[in-house]
Amino acid sequence: MSSGERAAKKARTAGPVADDGHGLLPARVYWSNQQTGLTAQIREAVGFALPGEVEHRAAMPPFNHRPGTPALPPSLVCYNVPVYGLKIREAAMALFTPSITRLAVELGLPLPERKLDPFLQKQSHKIREVCAAARERADCQDGRNAEALRRLDDFVAAFETVDPRSITSNAQWDAFVRGFIEGDVNWLDNLAVHRVLRVFGFDDATSSVLCATVVDGAPLAGGSLKWLSRALSAYGPAGCFGDLVNLAYAMLGMNPAPQSAPTEDDTVAVLNRFGSVLNADPNVPDSNALWIPTHLVHDAESDDIMTLVLLEHFHRRRSTELQVLVQLPPEPEFDGLTAKFTARPNWRAYRDPDSENAPAIRSHFGIASL
Repeated sequence: MSSGERAAKKARTAGPVADDGHGLLPARVYWSNQQTGLTAQIREAVGFALPGEVEHRAAMPPFNHRPGTPALPPSLVCYNVPVYGLKIREAAMALFTPSITRLAVELGLPLPERKLDPFLQKQSHKIREVCAAARERADCQDGRNAEALRRLDDFVAAFETVDPRSITSNAQWDAFVRGFIEGDVNWLDNLAVHRVLRVFGFDDATSSVLCATVVDGAPLAGGSLKWLSRALSAYGPAGCFGDLVNLAYAMLGMNPAPQSAPTEDDTVAVLNRFGSVLNADPNVPDSNALWIPTHLVHDAESDDIMTLVLLEHFHRRRSTELQVLVQLPPEPEFDGLTAKFTARPNWRAYRDPDSENAPAIRSHFGIASL
């Protein structure tokens, strides 16, 4: 038996389905982890570890399926909703009512704190790619765009070094950001990657060209500008939110491949709708039309933990059990977290040598690097 098959065996339930009083549900697996070689073995093994119909949906931002990793099967329904801006994070945190927050405490799982995210500060060097690209352009040598580039350079330098303890409120963060942007622009409404350079005063034509500029084989819109948007949103509930947002889209049965990407306001509306059914009576037919995962495979980042807490909440209200398998890095500092995720009878863990999210897990759980 391969290591993948052994891990899949750990993820089995006593049966493939859950009975919530409305009949048997097919096994539904939500994948919010990195699709490494070992994960591929597990994914293939799950197909026979769970007899009967198995439905698979997944959160699939680029980090979860990196170049060189195994191809994804056509049957895996993948969601990659753009997650940017404070409004999305605030809408996500609003899902955590006092009772759900108490459940997180009971489970010993930390929820995001409101702070200036030091992890994003450490990634600020990635924003310098767009600064470098702008400096090479003739239309950024003087005038409006040159001034915008100066503001952007100054913002990155200040963001890298600001003491997180000095920012303790939304008002303080807004004042910090406004020290580097053009006039009274509403920066909160301009965090999409194709608009974020407007915050600093770049004209629309130059912004569009920079978005499409390819650096190291990828357009800046898919890398450096995403980190700029995240940097502007750095104060607030800390950590990632992608897996939770994609869960809401998956459970509500949203189209995984719409003709145009959802806007920030679109996603806020979806999260608000998700919140309205989160605590709905499980005996109401509409609540049972949700695609509720019976199994969760995650990799322990902040958005995975929020996903886990919400799914545990769904299952407790339905008197069913969520089966959990967590992918953790191999470093010894994660031994304690492995013990936590194997202490419950329906929670299991596997250590993956190709897992690359150790810094994010350390940050969320407060684990010191050995």
